[in-house]
Amino acid sequence: MKEVERLDVGGNVNKQIIMRKKSKKGPSCWKGYRAAGKKKSPSGKKTKSGRTKMVNNCVKIGKKKK
Repeated sequence: MKEVERLDVGGNVNKQIIMRKKSKKGPSCWKGYRAAGKKKSPSGKKTKSGRTKMVNNCVKIGKKKK
């Protein structure tokens, strides 16, 4: 949130509050891991609606299996 003061034609000060949109963050994992989709929360946390919360499925970045 940012407050801006501007002068209009009559010399009066107008205050405006500018709201910024929240920037979406990408999937986050630990260093050396990457997000490979979503999975159900291992702790069993629930959302407001009662569904099981979905979390990132973090897999280790490494050698590919043959």
